Amino acid sequence: MTVSPSTQAAWDSLPSESQSMFVNIANKPSSDMTAVEWFEHLVPAPLRDNPDEIEVFMNGGTVTQEVWVHDRGAGNGHYEQVSYDIADKDVSRIEAGVNGGEYTADNTIMENASINRARGGADMTPAEFEAAETVNAAESTLIDGGDFVVEGVEVVTTEAPAAAGSVLDGVFDAVLPITYGAKAAHHVWQKSSHLDKKERVAKTALAGGAVVGGTYIALATVPGLNVVLGGIALYKLGSAAVRRANQQNGTITL
Repeated sequence: MTVSPSTQAAWDSLPSESQSMFVNIANKPSSDMTAVEWFEHLVPAPLRDNPDEIEVFMNGGTVTQEVWVHDRGAGNGHYEQVSYDIADKDVSRIEAGVNGGEYTADNTIMENASINRARGGADMTPAEFEAAETVNAAESTLIDGGDFVVEGVEVVTTEAPAAAGSVLDGVFDAVLPITYGAKAAHHVWQKSSHLDKKERVAKTALAGGAVVGGTYIALATVPGLNVVLGGIALYKLGSAAVRRANQQNGTITL
């Protein structure tokens, strides 16, 4: 695996304490990559040039952004500080270690540590993999565009993008609904082992998609959140079902 020049440059500029996280991963018995290759695989590209952002993404922290909130019944609005807690993450294996899963690029993804550890020796389901992907993307956007706290010290981003869309899209459109949907899908997956794989994947998709849609509907009723979520919910439900039905062999492609 060859890393890009930009990744190599970002790696070379990292302090040793940041590099050590990836050296430790590379030293795992079943690892087939170098530390810099793990760095490129696990860390979203927008965060690689900032050690503090990498620290928050990998080990957790608190991100804040200013969000423009439209005042209901009025022609204007106001800014509010919105905080989001980034969870500590594990390098999760899609196929669990007890089932022969190794630390390779096609079998690993960063995931909320509590979700990974609660799974125990079970393999990651397709819905859980998509949830981890979506949460990672949303959190990368939040970290890259917000102010955050690292070991009690506030770090202020000097070039933050417009916050209103990114926070609502990142938190409400991704993190909460997809996480709840993944939990429901995992439960259904575990309880439907008697079905063949095609039926099991389709049933899991419908369960996870239904919860995703229900979460959007619930969020749409929260006062002050003047966001149209219904169409997004239907899109997520439909696309999740189609993607799961297409994964008839239950495998994941990165």
